[in-house]
Amino acid sequence: MTGRRVDAAFGRDAGEVARARHFVGSALAAWGLDAERSAMELAVSELVSNAIQHGAGDVRVCLDHACDRVHLEVSDEGGGQPVMSESAPTAGQMGGWGLRFVNELADAWGADAAVGLTRVWLDKRTTPGNGAR
Repeated sequence: MTGRRVDAAFGRDAGEVARARHFVGSALAAWGLDAERSAMELAVSELVSNAIQHGAGDVRVCLDHACDRVHLEVSDEGGGQPVMSESAPTAGQMGGWGLRFVNELADAWGADAAVGLTRVWLDKRTTPGNGAR
């Protein structure tokens, strides 16, 4: 079993979303997981944006790859429980799309909160033959 892991902290600034995308995309490219880049870059964008908007403290991004899956976690120091709204956002609506995108992109995902910690994670199976590096 090959295990790869990277993590980084990001500040509470909208410009950090692009840095998080680059961080995840670069790691996936280095691991030979180019087929997963678009989905995982979109997911990390949405989750980091949510953490900046709704959370507190630094935003931490952790990405790992083992066997046939990629695991992404985004956490902050907010302690609030993320919830996907029951009704779909309407066209032109600002906000409300992040966890819906994650739900569509991921094979599995979840969120948990404790005092001073909010964490959202997702797992995505990798494309067979992808990630041989």
